[in-house]
Amino acid sequence: MPEILPIAPREGYFGVSRFAPGSRHYPRLQQGVQILALISGSLEIDVAGETRHLLPGNMALLLPQHPACFRFDAQQESRHSWCQLDFDEIPPVLQHYLNSLAPQLPVDLQMEQMMELGVSITGARHINNHRVLIELAQTLLHYYSALGALEEGARPRAMPRGLRQACRYISTHYQQPLVLEDIAQHAHCSVNHLINLFKHYLNTTPARYLRQVRINQSEVLLKHTQQSVNKIAEQCGFISPFHFSRVFKAANALSPRQFRDRCRAQAAR
Repeated sequence: MPEILPIAPREGYFGVSRFAPGSRHYPRLQQGVQILALISGSLEIDVAGETRHLLPGNMALLLPQHPACFRFDAQQESRHSWCQLDFDEIPPVLQHYLNSLAPQLPVDLQMEQMMELGVSITGARHINNHRVLIELAQTLLHYYSALGALEEGARPRAMPRGLRQACRYISTHYQQPLVLEDIAQHAHCSVNHLINLFKHYLNTTPARYLRQVRINQSEVLLKHTQQSVNKIAEQCGFISPFHFSRVFKAANALSPRQFRDRCRAQAAR
């Protein structure tokens, strides 16, 4: 995967589209490089002699100059978010790179957040967002490539929207005391259903997932800031520095201070 694209995009833009039950669009000649992530309903895409079946939690890559036919769910409204990069030309080296990418992948939490950020920035009229949208769209394409480069078993599974909402709520509120009822409310499901979702799709529990998010954030702060261990414990939502040290050591076989010292020693080499 190239660190930068071999030719600069002309435009980058994001959006969300809705289609009534039974909607069809075909054939449509794709103009840019588009990543389409299905939010609700279902979608069949006929492209290059193949049919792709998309359910919520999955995304597809659409390439320029490839005619595509779209058939949306016959029973319910379908909704998807999308990101598109337009180029003045597609040189062979770029076409080869695009052709090497996976045609379809599961949506993970980070991809969903980048999509939503792009839609939000698109609506920001108080700044010149042209360059920002191009850079974000390129980042999203590189992230898609990195996701597709994972071994099949290492890729995240397509998750229900409720589970992604729960993970997002945890990732943005881990500094606060969290209880299952709050997480379930933001995922729009019952506590029991939430627990079953985490076990089925992530092979963990909401409490363990929250603990891992806090540990991951504490590792970043230990490695890249000068904040004290006590302050990091507070910022990452642990109930006390002692609790933080105990949980951190159980996960890493090192105390927070030992972890920081090791990171500094490695950086000094």
